[in-house]
Amino acid sequence: MKLMSAGFGIGSFLFGLGAVWAMTGNSVRTANIIFAAGAVFFTFAAFVQLISSAGSLPDGPQVIRRAVVDPDIVSAVIQFIGTLFFNVMTIRSVVLPMSEYEAVWRPDVYGSLCFLVSSWIAWHPIARLRRLDLIMDRSRVILWANMLGSIFFGISAWGSKLILPGTFENSLWANLGTLLGAIGFLVAAVLLWPPRQART
Repeated sequence: MKLMSAGFGIGSFLFGLGAVWAMTGNSVRTANIIFAAGAVFFTFAAFVQLISSAGSLPDGPQVIRRAVVDPDIVSAVIQFIGTLFFNVMTIRSVVLPMSEYEAVWRPDVYGSLCFLVSSWIAWHPIARLRRLDLIMDRSRVILWANMLGSIFFGISAWGSKLILPGTFENSLWANLGTLLGAIGFLVAAVLLWPPRQART
């Protein structure tokens, strides 16, 4: 749980930093590099969460059937796929020219959609119990923070739609949505850190 918390926390901080960097008129390329680093930490944390969820599966021939109906595992898989979309999006934003922006925007939309679906599935009682058994008193706040983070990332993806060369659907929400989403994910990551008595 500590690795998940740290990975999501660092990733969220970097996405927030990248959004602030872009909003204050600094180098867009630098902001994109910061986003790419944040996406790597998101993927690392999501992979740890996926492995942790898969560890609850029993041995035997029913393992695949159980995996596709277990809400904790399904949520973790969708979230992991979403982080991979964000890796594709952020890396392309660093290396591709603006003329190929559609190749950047589409993974952003798909990744945001994956985050929304994963956050919704995570409300299932089984998923809550598995992920947050050591900190059930914080589980509802964590779920709300993650859901709000996913919603704001979705708004950011909408805002960053390219209408004309150099013109976004809504440049304010392209960055503000990322910032607010990052704050939501950061709150959830901090609350995910287990208390001392749980760690021992």
